[in-house]
This record gives sequence, structure tokens and C-alpha cells, in this order.
Amino acid sequence: MSTFPAEQPKPSPDAPPPADYQVPHAQRSLQHLERSHPSPEDVTLALCKARTVSPDDLLPSEAIYDRDGKDLWSFEGPVPAHSSRHRWCWFSDMTPGAALVFKTYDSAPDVARCVPHVAFDNPDANHHAVPRASIEQRAIAYWF
Repeated sequence: MSTFPAEQPKPSPDAPPPADYQVPHAQRSLQHLERSHPSPEDVTLALCKARTVSPDDLLPSEAIYDRDGKDLWSFEGPVPAHSSRHRWCWFSDMTPGAALVFKTYDSAPDVARCVPHVAFDNPDANHHAVPRASIEQRAIAYWF
């Protein structure tokens, strides 16, 4: 299993190392909302307010992407252990024009390192809830 979906370019041996880097994440709904007042999605995206998360709250976790039961690639990312200090917000009715942009990692030591996020089964969704369909994109930004 590869840690990345494609071969990564090799940096030039003369290139300076980056001073800092950040991994921004964008998530957009692909729902086609046919009703003027749709029911909440069945699996809702939630974000945790970064300032409520201590570095000690974060546990290493491996995210594995698979297809047809075969692992294709993976990466390690932090997940927060439960804390009553955490403040979560969720987005159950995202429209096709809406997108969330947040950072999943920042190497700078003096800022919030990440915004924990998770999808959960929405207990407020009725049994006819629109299934969640979304697309996400991650990138890496380097500062030299």
C-alpha cells in the first residue's frame, strides 16, 4: 500500500527546506436538493473549534482509502480524544453552492495546528434523509 496515490516529485538537492507548511482542506456538497426545505443529511460533517483543542487531546490515527475492499493509500492524521472543552459545529444542510475550507495541519508552532473534523450519523435526520454526497480536496502550501 502506498502512502500517496501517485508518485511524488523529488525536490532539487539545492532547494532550501520550507520554513513552514500548511494543509488546507476544502469540502463541498454534491447534493441535488429537490425540495425547498430538505431534511438533514444522514451523515453530517462536523468541525471542532481549533482553540478548544489541546495538543495532548490529539491521538494518531491512520486514514485508509480503499476500493472494493483493497487498500489503495493511507495517511496518518490526528483525531481528538473526547474533552468537555471541545466546541463542535456541524453542517447538516449544505447546498451545492456551499463549501467549507479549513486547515488540517499547520507546521507553525505559534498557531492552532489543525481543525479536527468528523462525519457522524445525524440523530435528527429522519429515515428519508438525503444521503450525504460530497467531494473533498486537500493541498499542501509551502512557505520558504
